[in-house]
Amino acid sequence: MCFALGAETIEQVKHLTAACAGPLAGLAVLPHLRTLRPGLAAIADAADPLALQEMAARAMLAADPVTSGVYYVDDHFVPYAGARPVAKGWNNKRGKAERGRADTHVTAHDGRAVCFVTGEPSGLTVTLPKALTELKKAAPPGAKIMLGFDRGGAYPQVFRHCREQDVHWVSYRRAPLAVPAMLPVITTITVGARKREIAWAEEKVQLKDYGEARQLTLSEHGKAALQILTSDFQACPAQILAWLKPRWREENFLKYASANYGIDKICDYIAGIETNTKITGNPDRKKANAAARTAEKALAQAREDLACLLADPATSPAAKNTRLIPAAQDKITAAHKKLGAAEAARDTIPAKLPANVVDPGAQVALLRTCRRGLQMVLRLLAHNAEHWLASHLNAYLQDDDEYRAITRQTIIRGLAGTITCTPDRITVELQRPGAPRVARALALLIDEINHTPPAMPGDTRPITYRLTPRPPGPNKLRRTITGDLGLAGRRQVRNLEGMTIATSLFRFEDSYARAVPGLSVPWTADSAPAPELLVLNEELAVEVGVDPAALREPSGVALLVGQVPEGVTTVAQAYAGHQFGIYVPRLGDGRALLLGEVIDTQGRRRDLHLKGSGRTRFARSADGKAVVGPMLREYLIGEAMHGLGIPTTRALAVIATGERVLRERALPGAVLTRVAASHLRVGTFQYAAASGDRDLLRALADYAIARHYPEAADGQNRYLDLYRRVVGAQASLVARWMLVGFVHGVMNTDNTTISGETIDYGPCAFMDAFDPAAVFSSIDDHGRYAYGNQPGVLQWNLARLAETLLPLFDDDSEVAVEAATEVLSGFADAYERHWAEGMAAKLGLAAPDRELTEDILKLMRLQKVDFTQFFRALSAGTARTLFTEPEPFDAWSTRREVLLPADRVAVAAAMDRVNPVYIPRNHRVEEALAKATDGEMVPFHRLVDVVSCPFDERPGLEDYTGPAPMGCAPYITYCGT
Repeated sequence: MCFALGAETIEQVKHLTAACAGPLAGLAVLPHLRTLRPGLAAIADAADPLALQEMAARAMLAADPVTSGVYYVDDHFVPYAGARPVAKGWNNKRGKAERGRADTHVTAHDGRAVCFVTGEPSGLTVTLPKALTELKKAAPPGAKIMLGFDRGGAYPQVFRHCREQDVHWVSYRRAPLAVPAMLPVITTITVGARKREIAWAEEKVQLKDYGEARQLTLSEHGKAALQILTSDFQACPAQILAWLKPRWREENFLKYASANYGIDKICDYIAGIETNTKITGNPDRKKANAAARTAEKALAQAREDLACLLADPATSPAAKNTRLIPAAQDKITAAHKKLGAAEAARDTIPAKLPANVVDPGAQVALLRTCRRGLQMVLRLLAHNAEHWLASHLNAYLQDDDEYRAITRQTIIRGLAGTITCTPDRITVELQRPGAPRVARALALLIDEINHTPPAMPGDTRPITYRLTPRPPGPNKLRRTITGDLGLAGRRQVRNLEGMTIATSLFRFEDSYARAVPGLSVPWTADSAPAPELLVLNEELAVEVGVDPAALREPSGVALLVGQVPEGVTTVAQAYAGHQFGIYVPRLGDGRALLLGEVIDTQGRRRDLHLKGSGRTRFARSADGKAVVGPMLREYLIGEAMHGLGIPTTRALAVIATGERVLRERALPGAVLTRVAASHLRVGTFQYAAASGDRDLLRALADYAIARHYPEAADGQNRYLDLYRRVVGAQASLVARWMLVGFVHGVMNTDNTTISGETIDYGPCAFMDAFDPAAVFSSIDDHGRYAYGNQPGVLQWNLARLAETLLPLFDDDSEVAVEAATEVLSGFADAYERHWAEGMAAKLGLAAPDRELTEDILKLMRLQKVDFTQFFRALSAGTARTLFTEPEPFDAWSTRREVLLPADRVAVAAAMDRVNPVYIPRNHRVEEALAKATDGEMVPFHRLVDVVSCPFDERPGLEDYTGPAPMGCAPYITYCGT
């Protein structure tokens, strides 16, 4: 019910309004906290958390037993931030001792929380007996138990206690690994239909302070790589490996429960202060130890002095024998006596004493465990409830890879709902998920639950669930021709069911929202307190058919931040995506909105889209806002790419909102209005395919064909032809990036468009010195999206697109895969052709020459030559000056001369038409954005003017042609979210 009210965790219920949270208590309105607190405190103080935990765990294990009998145990330190004198323990996360408490958690083999115990930090050797006692209470009578530990729990005391309690254990050997006595055996196993050889050895070993145990050694490259210890001599090695392999679930459980269920953020508000009788180190003993060490050092020094004296050739033997040696021996004797006295004095002092004996005023805070224990039990129950929901939902989803993420993102975080309480029943109505596959699975799960309706303790009313009614089916896309629309000029437009909304500025259409209703949700933009136009792209405004002067009026500025007239419905689009290779099933427009579609002066359908307009349903944990700097960056880079002739989205305007947005500091907020051929992405198809609704996927593909590749509609296999055209468009696009040294920085599948336009200028940059490994993004730690990796990454993204379209390619999956593979394999050839032809033009060659091109790029990389400057200098005949060692360049230049056409003037002119003088130099971009953020827009406007005409060299702009000065720090870019 908490989830239905929009609370992601039990902790968030307290933030609900009284009217919303009232139904949880069976009331119209929840009482005020001042009324609730005393009553809740009394309930908590009278509760028995261990009994509640035992009851819940026993019921859970009885209903769904742990058939393997394997449970994982781990200590978890919880820091204490209060002022009470709480005992200290070791915090592994911070690598130091801190005040706090230690929780010992026991989880089942499948990840469910079973029980926990808590107390002062002491280690698993102390807490395991208590935890095992609670586990045995919950486990069915006579059930076999196997406890799994990580290396931190591999202590003889822990193993002995397991043996005493007739419980098996399995763990990793703590370093260093032992030398195996047995030779390894090679075993072939099959994992995921692939055969793999494993080298392992089995033997019995003696563990100090424990006795005989079983040891399995796994070897790699002839060396022991991992050793597993266990008390079970009967189980087969593969089974033992299977038991220990999911040990990471314990770590994942602790991280997940900490992040989502607040197990690290529980405060003990009340504590009893008592005399501290805990045994602790005796400071007098420490002083005595220090005195003994000092005496020991003095003795060692006296002996060293005597040795030096005997070896000194400058001192006469007579002097040594008569005076110096006896004196040195006396010094050694005296040092011996002092050391003996210090040790004797030390031995009379106890090493440890009760803290109150050391310090009569020593106190300790004994935190009340009853309240915290009750809170923890409730939190772990909530975690298990989510685990149950996910696993039962997956019975209908059948998606073992993504079902947990789908449950959390789509069901728990994504659904709203209403609770209706009547005298005889409680009804929970949940909003239907947008993905049909998830909606169907949830509907089936609801039918399962309603078959035996649950009830709250102490309330006999049954709880029934239902979904909101299904929305109307999708409308088919059709193309119509309209005449005079009453706008600037006459033009042809495509329309959907006549749904166009006329405004004083734009005639908005909504073909996407109507063609594929499951892939967007209606949403409105946040209001802007004091919108102010920072920059307007007048050329683009005219192109989309609107008077720039009208956009500068207050009504135009209001429209550009999302304040649309009545009748216009703005939507947030849904999509999934692979982010840095990791699939995320639900991304979407978290801070963006589609204002609508317009038909430009050339008859093209264009999206008008907002960025930074506020949180939407897809916002996840972000604030939905944007700040001035990143939005102006997108405007600037988009205009630079347009000037370079590279397909790109473009910014129509950037509006300051008049609010402050918190990033690393408070920054001025902004909204960007973007114009794009569309916002169809590879991630859009991934989202549609993941829904399992083939009709939705087909409708999306039909829409993409009608909007971007209408020629494909007449093909023998229209969907395969669509894919072929997308592959061709992206091969051309990435080749153009490479030819100007552009590094996108975040080539996720949700940033790969179907139209073939460049989109999302977050952590992008242009390369200065040529380097295939150039990467600028602060979040690309491993260089996945480095300059030289971009073609391969784009091909990988297109493979993901093919996976979504396979059901449309052919009903026979093998035929579909074969067809997709054939099309995708053509990407490399297409890219190579575009790149080779482009490089030939940049070098002034009549035809591509692979060897000549690779040789000059290698030379540029070795001597760190500026990529952009080189090609302009080459046409001007001054390229030699860019090389620190020009001789290799001279040899290369001689080879090139042979291949050049006879008319060298025409060659130079042709080269200058494809080699830019100006690109958005990184240091100039940062300089302009920093000043714009502070309110000075002149440098920004000047830079936009420079990069908008990149091929025409103009006097007075010499400062914009070169890289950052020597000694500048490496350039790093950020997403701006």
